[in-house]
Amino acid sequence: MVHGNHLAADRLFAEIDHSTIEENDVRSELLYQEGRRASIKGDHLTAYEWFRKAAALMPNSSRYFAAEMESAVLARRSREVTLPQDLLDRLPTFDKDPEVAFQLARLRALEGNHEAADRILSTLEGTNRHKATALCAMIRGDWQIVLKAADKGLAEELDPRQEQFLKLLRLRGVLHFLTGSEEEVPIGGGPNVDIDHARQLRDGTLEALRSAKSTRWPANSELLLDCAVVISLIFGSNEELLDLIADFAESRAGDHSVQVALAHIAAIEGDYKTAISALKKIPAPARDDSARLVLLLGETGDHHGAVSVAMERLLSQPHDELADLAAVTAAVSAYRLGSLNEESALRNYVYEGSQTGKSLLDFFDGNRKEPENRPAHIERLWSQAME
Repeated sequence: MVHGNHLAADRLFAEIDHSTIEENDVRSELLYQEGRRASIKGDHLTAYEWFRKAAALMPNSSRYFAAEMESAVLARRSREVTLPQDLLDRLPTFDKDPEVAFQLARLRALEGNHEAADRILSTLEGTNRHKATALCAMIRGDWQIVLKAADKGLAEELDPRQEQFLKLLRLRGVLHFLTGSEEEVPIGGGPNVDIDHARQLRDGTLEALRSAKSTRWPANSELLLDCAVVISLIFGSNEELLDLIADFAESRAGDHSVQVALAHIAAIEGDYKTAISALKKIPAPARDDSARLVLLLGETGDHHGAVSVAMERLLSQPHDELADLAAVTAAVSAYRLGSLNEESALRNYVYEGSQTGKSLLDFFDGNRKEPENRPAHIERLWSQAME
């Protein structure tokens, strides 16, 4: 694992029989390494179970306790932030340990208890303090503090992992100043894009991706995904960026966010084959994932695929413009295949949804029935879009 050969590590983990190991220190370290591997894969719930078992064997180890604490927070963030009671009961034993304090500061920030987080930060020293300050500032959205704390930390002599983490936090700060509160970035970045910030983000992201690849995509590498997508939108085609994200996605085949980022960047690059492959690998696709897959399948002429995915995944979903546009694409594909029942079902879905979908389907019908009046159809579509 240290050398990034995760496949070999997985094979060795599978070959080890835990029941044959009697020494608690050896068993606990093996469990800890299993947890690290799960954490790198983004499976924080499984990581928590491994770390919990390691800590149970060596209850006086602050290293195992801190890992259990971190994975518990990450595994529960979608439901609740508070730690399990058994962790809270053991916390006083390690409250002077700097790594445990780092994790506790993050927990308090996630809870919104920033005063408590700041009190904990004041007890930390050196790089640990800069890391925790930057992370807590990112949680509460104080991006100036993120950059300031990251820069202070990077000015010190660091081991590579500490340096990489601080660079990731700094890039998140640059990303915020570049995009502000906008959830979507237009192609080219829009008229108000700060090109200096954009170049900082591009160069820093590529450097960080290269470094992460060289160490086989350690935990927290997913923080780079938003940065990668934004620079692809602003600067366009970048084969190195696509290759780096494709390598990341290969190492995290079941990770939703990595596959979505790869699909996004590949589509911008014009590599629809890679984009489609990434979307198909998502184990539990959301509505938007399915809609984008249908759009790409229709665009590449895979009409059977577009209709099949739309019929299986979209018709039971609530409407939004992306889903409705995908349904229009699938309805057109069904028409071209002569699949009357599927076309009818998809048309019904479109006409129950947004005006955008209905207008596009009407545009297709108008062109099909009266191709000589295409300019009038375009004018009508334009007028409807401006309403």
